[in-house]
Amino acid sequence: MIRTRTAIAAAFMVSMAFTASSLSPAQAAPAKSGDPAPVFVARADDQTWGEAILSLAASSEPSAEDAAKVKDTWDARSNGEPAKVSVSSEGAVTPMASDGFVWNDPNTWSVSGYKSSDQYFWSQMKHVIEGAYCSSTCTVTDRVVATTTVNPGTISSMINTTVLHSPKSANFKTRRWNYIAICSGAICGNADRIDNLLTVRQTLSNYGNRAGKRLTVAVGITQTTVANTIQTGKKTADCLGRTGTDRRCKYIY
Repeated sequence: MIRTRTAIAAAFMVSMAFTASSLSPAQAAPAKSGDPAPVFVARADDQTWGEAILSLAASSEPSAEDAAKVKDTWDARSNGEPAKVSVSSEGAVTPMASDGFVWNDPNTWSVSGYKSSDQYFWSQMKHVIEGAYCSSTCTVTDRVVATTTVNPGTISSMINTTVLHSPKSANFKTRRWNYIAICSGAICGNADRIDNLLTVRQTLSNYGNRAGKRLTVAVGITQTTVANTIQTGKKTADCLGRTGTDRRCKYIY
């Protein structure tokens, strides 16, 4: 799905020690006496579990009421976070909720990764998304780490991503990718795709030639889950487009 400039502009105006644990593939681990019922929630790496639960509790999702009870339990400990986070290789399955999501301004996304020694590539951009069943504690059932390399160009850029999904359960559903070219703060290129593969390769074209001009490449991921939809966005630093017949963009800043 490729969106027009008008649609793009409208759309953008708006961590951890692990211990072994297990869950039945059909249901979440039962809550201990006095604990709230477990609720599934997902978060990105720039969000705490408390923030993720708070967001779910304030939503219109079917599990919002249960999330509010979990939030009250965490708030009672004064730190607003789970007592412990563990990891499981299996997870529970519940009905999938709505996957609607509105992106925020990609200019506000954090820079992730670093330039190559020759300054023509951007490497190690990382997106991390985790999903867990939470009661008084949280048990992680899914963790996605996407590592991206960007080969920027004055006309188009090549973006390569490898995805590690471990632990992996049926709690993560559709993964949507949004690729954005930013020209001195303005959106100057956009591409979208739905892809759950472990290797993703995407070409991103600019609206105009960036020879002698700045270019930033941003990558956003929207992950739908059995409970909520989570978005995380990262970007490169600015590169400067080469002139003449050289169509590369160099990270000199």
